[in-house]
Amino acid sequence: KDHRQAAALFGAAAATHATAQLQLGVAYQYGIGVRQDPAEAFHCFLRAASQGSSEAALNVALCYSSGTGVPEDIPKYHMWLQKASAAGSLRAS
Repeated sequence: KDHRQAAALFGAAAATHATAQLQLGVAYQYGIGVRQDPAEAFHCFLRAASQGSSEAALNVALCYSSGTGVPEDIPKYHMWLQKASAAGSLRAS
């Protein structure tokens, strides 16, 4: 598998596709085919969440909870956890 090529393709698709944004965020979160970058992962999750991805909204909440890629902010964690649940994330309920 060529993770770098996959990351480049996800990056191209991420401009308009929530699932691609979510997967690109995961790539940045774990350094799969790209340099590990928690802040960039957070921004990818945020873009995907703004397009309605419940899993991305959950990841945004978790980033706020742990301070990963963004300063820890428990009120924002709760807000995003509620958004993820409302969007259908079973893990957020």
